[in-house]
Amino acid sequence: MKIGDASHRRKNITSSFGDSHSDVDGLTPIGWRDVIHKFTYEGHHTFVVQLGPRAGCILFIIPGVTYLLASSRAFSTFIWLHGIMIFFYPPIIILIFLLLY
Repeated sequence: MKIGDASHRRKNITSSFGDSHSDVDGLTPIGWRDVIHKFTYEGHHTFVVQLGPRAGCILFIIPGVTYLLASSRAFSTFIWLHGIMIFFYPPIIILIFLLLY
């Protein structure tokens, strides 16, 4: 049998399901168990892998902070531009309303 023969290619494709070893044998559940153990408990992460969760956390927090700042600024601008006195009781608007009627 030649290397370029179709039966040789078919044997390589089906060999991962049989008793023979192939390059895909490292992806079995036992292999993944070792990989997960090393990355989770021993902390063997590359710098590029560590950047993903850091960037995700930062990208999650920044919109929340900007929304909080924007909404508080909009509320304070609304309060001061309309002249509503929220620290006085009764409000001036109610006193004017009572004097007119």
